[in-house]
Amino acid sequence: MLAVALRSIISLGVALLLLIILVAVGSAWTGSESERKQEIPGHTLQTVVGQGVVRDGGLLITGYQQQAGEYHAVAVWRGNLPAQDFPLLEYKISAQQPGVQLNLTWRRKENPSTVVSTLLNSNALGSSSIVLAEHPGWRGTIMELGVYVIAGRADQRLMIDGLVLDSGDAVGYLETHWSSWSEFRGWTLLSINLLRGTANDEQLSPVPVAAAWAALACLLLLTFGMIRGRHLPGTFLIVLLVPWVALDLLWQVQLQAQLAQSREQFGGKTAHQKHLADKDATIYRYINRLKNNVLPAQPVRLVIAHDSRGHNYERLKAQYYLLPHNVFNFGTGPSRHGYGKSDYILVLGKPDSPAYHRNPGKLIWHSGIEIRVELIDSDPMGDLYRLTRTPPEGRES
Repeated sequence: MLAVALRSIISLGVALLLLIILVAVGSAWTGSESERKQEIPGHTLQTVVGQGVVRDGGLLITGYQQQAGEYHAVAVWRGNLPAQDFPLLEYKISAQQPGVQLNLTWRRKENPSTVVSTLLNSNALGSSSIVLAEHPGWRGTIMELGVYVIAGRADQRLMIDGLVLDSGDAVGYLETHWSSWSEFRGWTLLSINLLRGTANDEQLSPVPVAAAWAALACLLLLTFGMIRGRHLPGTFLIVLLVPWVALDLLWQVQLQAQLAQSREQFGGKTAHQKHLADKDATIYRYINRLKNNVLPAQPVRLVIAHDSRGHNYERLKAQYYLLPHNVFNFGTGPSRHGYGKSDYILVLGKPDSPAYHRNPGKLIWHSGIEIRVELIDSDPMGDLYRLTRTPPEGRES
């Protein structure tokens, strides 16, 4: 038993050492030969979508452009740098609440009309890093580098402390790979059965590395057994099991990080407070105000009009929070026959159709439908109207 354990440990240790050397040397060999750094402090970034203010040497994103129930902001740096000289990126970006998607975007001098992007790890606290050289679009001369933020709520505050582009060395590559494998990347509906090895598909995944570790250890065991003239079958089981357990531990790290995040976000709060802490807090707060202060206490018939074709997150959440009101939530609303006096119409966002004409108090759709209404409530999230008369051929009751 001791011989099995000892031979397994030696094989795994030697295989891991060889694998680390191969990954480090291989990555550094394909990187830049010169040691250079390009620091981009957050305060040098320019906000081109949304709003931001300079604070403590960084850029604080304070406002977003709303689109399809999400909130977008883009901050860019402009200059000239050769992509091949800077294969590594270290960034320090922190969000006030979870539920943010971060992307690094860039434009190349050779093709300035095309924007290339790659996912960043939006859930890591403090500094994180990524190997840009693994992305096929990281080449040529970079003329614009940006951070593209997609937030789930309008009151999200996000601080960009800065970006550092690095020429990289063997140690830097190893640290970056370990960072991409071990940092929390967010929990999805698939996470219970699936370990996403990295923040994006271009980065080296730990799964083939673990497979190579097991295969290399098995090869060493075979060689050692041939030299000694004796194979120990139990050693092969151990060297296959240890890399699998290592992958499972990475999954457990993700799970524990999500538990800690959920506890901090929702722990000890009432149902109302949990809604205010969730990603749909903006739409919840808006609909809650309508139900408590604007709409009648008794259920009414209400139509949601939105510029999306079919369902989308924002309008479905609005319908859910409007219950027990009788909500019609398809397309831009029913035909003229579906409306009756005293019905309500909630126009989410600011779509072109229907358009409100204050005089003589009409909502007009591009399809030609015209309905007499009065404006009951106006908000950046939407406008609420009440029908003042039944339209021709409309519903009488």
